[in-house]
Amino acid sequence: MIPTVTLWTLHELENKRLSETHLASEKAMKNYQRGEPSNTLYVKNLARTVELADLLAVFGAVLPPEIGLEALNIRHFTVGRMKCQAFVSFPTIDLASTALRHVHGVVLKDKPVVVVGGQHFDGMCI
Repeated sequence: MIPTVTLWTLHELENKRLSETHLASEKAMKNYQRGEPSNTLYVKNLARTVELADLLAVFGAVLPPEIGLEALNIRHFTVGRMKCQAFVSFPTIDLASTALRHVHGVVLKDKPVVVVGGQHFDGMCI
């Protein structure tokens, strides 16, 4: 079941994104590579307090109005080795690429979100 969320706007994403210079100085950006185009994004550097609803609100901002949040497949890890990380799958590579451009570097709960393309998580689902 998808929680009720208020989607962020593209304007809000832009206002909460760190500048390239500031983002490059973040520890989480060490050895960062954008990755290859894929419909699945790897998301890291999430605050411990980030919840599924937060990820839906941020990544849902790039979905066209005719596509509902059900189109997103998010696997958010809150415990274990993958804690504070997630995989987000979109229906198309174009939507995932748009999300990478708009969400990478956005500050969510006091931490910049780091987004990488070209990731797979076959067999995992929410």
